[in-house]
Amino acid sequence: MGLRCYCHIGTGNYNQKTARLYEDLGLFTCDPEITGDVVQLFHYLTGRARAPKFNRLLVAPWNMRDRFIGLIRREVEHHKAGRPARIVAKMNQLEDAQMCEALVSASREGLPIDLVVRGFCCLRPGVPGQTETIRVRSIIGRFLEHARIFYFANGASDPRNGDFYIGSADWMERNLSWRVEVVAPVVAPALRQRLWEILEINLCDRRQAWMMTTSGDYQRLEPGPEAHGVAAERHTGHSDASDGSAHKSRKRGPSGIPDKPRFSLVLRSFGEQHIRSRYAFRRKKTHVIESGKVLVINCGSSSIKFSVIDHETSSHLIRGSVERIGEENAQLKYTAAHGMGSQSLGMVDHERALQSIAAILNETAGLQKELRAVGHRVVHGGEKFSASSQVDDRSFNCYREL
Repeated sequence: MGLRCYCHIGTGNYNQKTARLYEDLGLFTCDPEITGDVVQLFHYLTGRARAPKFNRLLVAPWNMRDRFIGLIRREVEHHKAGRPARIVAKMNQLEDAQMCEALVSASREGLPIDLVVRGFCCLRPGVPGQTETIRVRSIIGRFLEHARIFYFANGASDPRNGDFYIGSADWMERNLSWRVEVVAPVVAPALRQRLWEILEINLCDRRQAWMMTTSGDYQRLEPGPEAHGVAAERHTGHSDASDGSAHKSRKRGPSGIPDKPRFSLVLRSFGEQHIRSRYAFRRKKTHVIESGKVLVINCGSSSIKFSVIDHETSSHLIRGSVERIGEENAQLKYTAAHGMGSQSLGMVDHERALQSIAAILNETAGLQKELRAVGHRVVHGGEKFSASSQVDDRSFNCYREL
C-alpha cells in the first residue's frame, strides 16, 4: 500500500477565540495535485526545496496575483465571444492597485462583476465609463464574514459548472505581495453547488447588506414590501442579528474605511477620565483631541501592532508590533526616529506583550508620559453594536465582554 496525503485549506485562522465570531470555510482533500502543491510549499518554507512551482494552487507571493488577473482576462474574452461570463468575489478587503485596475478594465468591456467586500473597498462601483458593471456590497451581521470565495463563470451557462476558489487571501497588496497565502480550486460538484448557494444568498441579502454607491457612501438595503428579506447568516447556519427595517447611508473615512458597525474606535485617556465621543471615520471634523500624542493599538489573536502619532503633525513617532504571542519565540520589533530595534520576549501573553510595549515607549524619550489618549480598534461589534455608539462606561463593559 502506498501513502496517501491529506491537507486542509481554510479561509481563516486556527484559533478557538475567533472561531466563535468568524464565518469561514475549509477544504479537506486528498487530491494528489493539491496535496503535492502543499508539500512543495512546506518544503520550500522549511528550506528543503528551491522556489516551488504550483500546478493547482494559487500561492502568494509567487503566482496568486498573476493567476487572478489571468482569470479576470479570461472572463473578458468569454464575454467578448458571447459566452457566459461573470465574476463574483467575496472577501474582507479590496485594495490592491493591480487587481483594481484589472477589474476596471474588465468592467469597461461590459463584464458583470459582483463584489461582496465586508471591510474597506478602494474601488467605487457604477462610475460611468469605468466601473458601470461593478456592484459592491458588504454583509453586516452577528458574525464576522471572513470566508473568501472567488467565482469565475468560464463560459458555463450553469453557475455550478464555473470555476470556484477558496482561500485565505484578500485582494490586498499585503496579502498578494508580502505574505504566504494559499487559494485552492474547488472541483467537487456538491461543494461547488454549496459555494454557489452561499454566494447567491449573499447577493440576495436585503436584511444585513450595505450597497456602495458611486460616491463611495454605503446604503443599507431593506426588504421589499411583499417580502421579509433574506438574511445571509440565517441561511448559512447562523442567526440573524438585524431586522432590516432601517435604511441608512454611511460615509467612507479618510483611509477608505466605511463607517459601519464592524469598525469602532475606542478612545481612553491615560488619566482617570475617559474621552467620550462618537467614533467616526469621516473626512469632516471628528477631532477628539486638539494636541498631544496618541497611542493606536490593533490587537489580534497572536499579535499586537502599535503606533504613536503626533496629533499636531500627523507623524508616526514610533511604530512596531509584537508577533507570535503565545508561542515560545515572541518578537517585539519597532521603528523610531533614532532607528530600528527588536527584542526576543520568549513565551508571553497579551498582557506581558503590552507591558513590553509600554517599556519601549518609556525608553523612547519617555513617550508614555506624553500620551493623551489610546485608540483601539474593535473588529466586531457583536449583537450590541449595530451602529455608531457613544464611548462610555457601558460601552467599555460591553467591549470587555466581546
